Amino acid sequence: MNKFFLFRFLQIFLCFPFIMVLATSSMDNRTQGIFVGMFTFYTIVYEILLMRKSKKSRGTKSSSA
Repeated sequence: MNKFFLFRFLQIFLCFPFIMVLATSSMDNRTQGIFVGMFTFYTIVYEILLMRKSKKSRGTKSSSA
């Protein structure tokens, strides 16, 4: 679990800003704001779903053991 946390930390704080800079370099301000907002929203939703799934799998393992 600790390696997974480190991987997610590196991905969110190092890779995502780099992706946003490359993807939005040729956009105007309005389009850039929309893209960053949607990308951030997608990341938050994905992380919430991932946390819920990991909680369910941990709960299943502990109850069956």
